[in-house]
Amino acid sequence: MIGAWLRKEAFWALDMLRSSRIRKCSQDLKKLTEQPEKINQYELESLTQYAIEHVPYYRENIAFGSDISAFPVVSKNDYRNDFNSFRSEEYLNDNKLHAVYTSGSTGNPFKAYQDRRKLNYHKAGLIRLNESIGWELGERYMFIRAWGSHFSGRLKNFTTNVVPVEASGLNDEKALQICETIKKDKGLHL
Repeated sequence: MIGAWLRKEAFWALDMLRSSRIRKCSQDLKKLTEQPEKINQYELESLTQYAIEHVPYYRENIAFGSDISAFPVVSKNDYRNDFNSFRSEEYLNDNKLHAVYTSGSTGNPFKAYQDRRKLNYHKAGLIRLNESIGWELGERYMFIRAWGSHFSGRLKNFTTNVVPVEASGLNDEKALQICETIKKDKGLHL
């Protein structure tokens, strides 16, 4: 338990050195989840109008002034097939964006770009979601996914207290090994 506590404290100490970016995002998300009526209609309207003005796909398919109900549901394949038309023109040459990928466990990995603010909100959201199911930052957990080339490495796994499990090629024998690991390691979360 001391290891989990130390990891959690180290995480928040590093965040504090970085102006508490993730903690601030976490507090924002907490307010929104506790009081969803506080979601500002103006912010939603600003977001939809931004998309219509700066993202070619939406500019070509949605009339200016439309609300969120005019936006079509799109799939990963829609994005893959016409990736650049879904990118904001303001960020086409932005070298501060980070490529992020899904594991591709259902087919091909999905790639998207995020700025530092979005990455911080993503981390804060994961922390809040995991807390809602009883997992605390720093505790040991098993992460089952198609890791491929996105495998973090031993140091990262140690600092985050993760047990990575490769999902591709999962069979009965491997599933039994996972179950045995879970039974033996009482402090392990899924």
